[in-house]
Amino acid sequence: MTRWIWTLSSTVALALLAGCTIGNWRICGPQTPAAYCDAKALKALLHPTPYFDLWAKPGASTEEKLTDWLACGGEANGEFIPSEEMKNVWRKPEDTTSIPAYHRANAHFQRCLLGKGLVWVGKCSLESKESRPACGAP
Repeated sequence: MTRWIWTLSSTVALALLAGCTIGNWRICGPQTPAAYCDAKALKALLHPTPYFDLWAKPGASTEEKLTDWLACGGEANGEFIPSEEMKNVWRKPEDTTSIPAYHRANAHFQRCLLGKGLVWVGKCSLESKESRPACGAP
């Protein structure tokens, strides 16, 4: 009887794990997002590059770049998070949420950085080339 239970439980366990692999110290099956099974993708997901590091200012020190960053409205920690006051400045009457105002504030921030000589070194997709000043949008 014990051998029969062990055989049955082993068969069930193998059936449940069929199609699964162990990647990045996790059991990855067909429903598991690839980022959790790929070490490089998981690292990028858990520790994204700070927004500040996606901009460069040729011939300038980090302190000079940070001064321009702060002057344009960036945070000292290297992020850009528009305040409610800033979103209200960029909000239009037809906006039902603050998301369009956020995007307008972010575009203004990018134009400010570009005007101070910073250059975007992050990736640009076709969609971002149409909507982000850093990628060439107006």
